Amino acid sequence: IIEAIWVANTYFIRFMSNGGSGSMSPLTTTYDSDTELKGCSFERVGYTFMGWSLSSGGPVSFIDGHIVRNLVTGADGDDTVILYAKWSANTYTVDFNSNDGEDGVESHTFTYDSDESLPIGLFTRVGHTLLGWALEPSGELVRGDGVKADNLATDGRMDLYAVWSVNIYRIQFVDTGDSIIDDIVAPYGSSIIAPDDPVYKGHTFTGWDSKVPESVPAKDLTISATWSINSYVISFEGCELDDMVVEFGTVLDLTDPTRIGYDFTGWYEEVPISMPDHGLTFTATWSACKVH
Repeated sequence: IIEAIWVANTYFIRFMSNGGSGSMSPLTTTYDSDTELKGCSFERVGYTFMGWSLSSGGPVSFIDGHIVRNLVTGADGDDTVILYAKWSANTYTVDFNSNDGEDGVESHTFTYDSDESLPIGLFTRVGHTLLGWALEPSGELVRGDGVKADNLATDGRMDLYAVWSVNIYRIQFVDTGDSIIDDIVAPYGSSIIAPDDPVYKGHTFTGWDSKVPESVPAKDLTISATWSINSYVISFEGCELDDMVVEFGTVLDLTDPTRIGYDFTGWYEEVPISMPDHGLTFTATWSACKVH
């Protein structure tokens, strides 16, 4: 009687990092033998190892320490089976600090390698614009407002601090008469020195239509000068006309005076078309009436 003698085939289990890094030695085992899968020594930044799959894109079939048997078909020869590391992207939480803005702290959770963006305009601050985020309260900008999160952390929790730029505002002074007053263009909160009172021919400056602030407010301003029209006295000599009080710029239309026995021949001084910005004196001139 001749009896067949069987020897179990040997096969190899190889491990692929599937996006990770590092190396692992293969396992050698035989058909119908139980084999314990050794722990994964691959690493992948931002990911957690979940187990092993029979294909690079397949589901997890085995975990570390799993007892496996007959991963190959048992065909003759030195067969090899490949197990692929399966990874799960980590999540991490970012605590956004307003850093002197309003609303304090707000937390958001992100997933590593995901196409996620930082929130836009998360906080406000009077007189400032949010540029983005820093790793320290007084640190440099590392992410702009609303840009991609781009793997800020691999896992766990981290802080970001708002980075602010102070806004520039303009204060204009208008209706300033004969004076030219430059605009004030300065950062929010800067001290303001009120301009000298403007001047305007024939007028008296009565103030600004709104108070000039002591510091730059969080908005542009237009401030108008206000005026009252001056009045001046016209006096008469050589006649009995009473003095007149006339507003600057008023068209002058003087009344001819009368005198018994004389004809009024005009004013000695030239009469302007309108009232100037000073008082006037006019002297009447006469000629004796002819007797027929």
